Amino acid sequence: MPPRVIPSNAFHWKLSKRAMKLSQLELCVSADTRQKVPTGDSVMRAAVAMVFRPGKRSALELLMIHRAEHPKDPWSGHMAFPGGRIDPGDASARDGAMREVQEELSLDLKNAKLIGEVEPLTVPPRVLETEMWVQAFVFYAEDLPPTTPNMEVQAVHWFDFSRFNSGEGRGEFHYHGHGYDLMLPEVHLDGCRIWGMSLRLIDDLVGRLQ
Repeated sequence: MPPRVIPSNAFHWKLSKRAMKLSQLELCVSADTRQKVPTGDSVMRAAVAMVFRPGKRSALELLMIHRAEHPKDPWSGHMAFPGGRIDPGDASARDGAMREVQEELSLDLKNAKLIGEVEPLTVPPRVLETEMWVQAFVFYAEDLPPTTPNMEVQAVHWFDFSRFNSGEGRGEFHYHGHGYDLMLPEVHLDGCRIWGMSLRLIDDLVGRLQ
């Protein structure tokens, strides 16, 4: 049987004022992706984990990190998902994402449920000298222990996912950097500014649900 691939926007639940349920997340996240990540020495690969848990006031909460400031990090100080470059010793991109979560947050996802994968993204040209693809794996876990961030993480946040569905805090800002001069979307929640590739991954999920 071929892997299940579900196109974006295949489902049309009206979730603007309702919390997303685990069953809906399972239906709209694919076991495989339409876009295949290229291999080869000229391509860098990274993987991140989009970790959901049962919410206190909503059905699902999404884990994000506030990256530490570092002059050599292109995403220094950004809101992001835990993850990083895939190492040669990683058995798969998924294992690389799980290893990074363990290293950055001391959070073991071995017993978490792997829901699937959203469409991979490429880092925009000129941000890095080498082409990089980022794969994002969606996990669901209950009874997670408290996180213990390492030096790469300055804060950990859990966001009620219905806030992204509702459009709360959404706007645009003028981005000027890496040779770009354009308007980009952003979301402000609890004093955090979410934009760039992290917001693109979130919007992928939101688009599948609306």
